[in-house]
Amino acid sequence: MANRKVAIIGKGNVGSALQKGVEKAGYEVRATGSDAKDVRAAGEWAEIIILAVPGPARQDAIKKLGN
Repeated sequence: MANRKVAIIGKGNVGSALQKGVEKAGYEVRATGSDAKDVRAAGEWAEIIILAVPGPARQDAIKKLGN
């Protein structure tokens, strides 16, 4: 069975800690900062998306994910 794919939007302290834990659990992970192109690519690739951004930035992150 293939590993589940997880995108983490946010590369700060929380995003980095999540990435380590998710990778340790055996998932494939792509973490990205706030660049719209990178956010969209990670979102399209992933089966699971984690927003690790400050509360006020979540709407912007969701817009960058697109459909």
